[in-house]
Amino acid sequence: MRAKMCIASATLAALIVAGLVSGCIHTLQAVPASRLRQTDSGKMELLMKDGTTYRLDRGTVTAKRITGYGLRFPHDSAGKFFSGSIPISDVSIVQTNKIDPAVNLLAWGCIGFLTASAAQSLGSGSFGVVGVEISYPVSGGGGGSCPYVFSYDGKSYQFESETFAGSVCRGLERTVVEPLAHLTIVDGAYRLALANQSPESQHVNELALLAADHPYGTRIIPDIRNILHTVQDVHGPTMAVGLDGSPAAHEIRAQDGRFWETRQMDIDSSITRLRDGLICEFEKPETATAAKLVVTARATNLGYFALEKLFSLRGPGKLDWYHELNTDSLERRRLVNWLLREGGLQVSVWMDGRWVTQGVLPPIGPRSTVTNLAVLNLADVAGATVRVKLESCADLWRLDHVGIDFGPDESIMVTPARLASATSETGTDVMLKLVSNDTLYYSTAPGNYAQLRYDTVALAEGMSRTMLLRATGHYYSWLDADSVDSQPLVERILDEPQFGSMLYFAEWLKVRDTYQAVSEQRPRFAQH
Repeated sequence: MRAKMCIASATLAALIVAGLVSGCIHTLQAVPASRLRQTDSGKMELLMKDGTTYRLDRGTVTAKRITGYGLRFPHDSAGKFFSGSIPISDVSIVQTNKIDPAVNLLAWGCIGFLTASAAQSLGSGSFGVVGVEISYPVSGGGGGSCPYVFSYDGKSYQFESETFAGSVCRGLERTVVEPLAHLTIVDGAYRLALANQSPESQHVNELALLAADHPYGTRIIPDIRNILHTVQDVHGPTMAVGLDGSPAAHEIRAQDGRFWETRQMDIDSSITRLRDGLICEFEKPETATAAKLVVTARATNLGYFALEKLFSLRGPGKLDWYHELNTDSLERRRLVNWLLREGGLQVSVWMDGRWVTQGVLPPIGPRSTVTNLAVLNLADVAGATVRVKLESCADLWRLDHVGIDFGPDESIMVTPARLASATSETGTDVMLKLVSNDTLYYSTAPGNYAQLRYDTVALAEGMSRTMLLRATGHYYSWLDADSVDSQPLVERILDEPQFGSMLYFAEWLKVRDTYQAVSEQRPRFAQH
């Protein structure tokens, strides 16, 4: 009987150990190098700020470097043997294995019931295969949300932007230009704050402030290429309906915080229509051949949910995929096409009996209301009415206002404000890292922030002013990864329209009311 108990106990423990070894109860997660401890060692995958990756069979962390041996993957070649040390300051993120604490506790608890001889026969070394363990915050049902930019209005910092949304790796770095609504001159200067309040590594290349002077009575809105346009006489739609035919004009006729979105009854019934949107009609001047469509909107958390699903599927190959995205333009284009196709807002105009696509408004975040502009070509639109269709994945975009302006662009004078200082939370001068779009980055982990001061710019006579933020950069979200690499499934999601929605929309409906990103838009840093 004792022998049978030992065999049974050993079998149970072996199954648990097998679970640990096979990866069934541990996940791959990424951390910034700054979170490594000097006692950490083991298998590591490193993603460098320049896009190079390392796969170390054994890495050891010292005060400022990671030493070890393994393979190095430069931008344009296969892996090469590496042995040496790597400056921690050059590392963007480190991927390691992480055991589920509850399961790990269960495993050790079960082994506690083994006889001394059975436990000794298994050996404690069986648990070393999971590699280095690091404690750090991960998104875990919330997702990151880009760097936050705050404007100082004389009393406090006001949230303005979650900038360059969708720039999920260095290869997808982009520049975004956005108006700042709250920025005010205080003590002869403009003041901004840049904060990392999300579970991600953020790399900001430039944070510029632009003074744009334009005629009184006009507004400035950038288009999807960051070209500035003026709007003055914006007309609301004469008719607006959802793609299901439901009325929507009262929700989008004015920017009033009442949002059109996918109807709750469709969501509750597990909507089978995976695309949703609006059809709007506007009165068109007889001679108009072009127009500027103005869309004010914000997103739900579905975009973050989708990105988490996509990147977790690559499992242990996630950093390899990051490397490919950073170095392979074709792979990068596949991901960009997916982001625009599934996350953007497609704008089409009815002409010659069919819908003709005019552009795609890029993905936006859920914490700030953003006004976008699309230039429409109406040369082939006959009659006194123009019909516009706005379409996206169901339950993703929430539309506050849709309007159209047929007037020409007025003259705009743009003057950059000089960055006078930029200081991190530790008092470090980071101005050179933010002053221009170059190879220097201000790289941050959660809790890091910088406060910036810009000189004022003389206002052009007879003009009004809009202050604009121009931000360039990218980020890496700290997402959990599956234990296996499902690359074929990821490729199908990227290449086959709506395939990802068909896979995961039902799951999204179950969690949408409780799914919240872990970041928040109020400043967590000391205000002064």
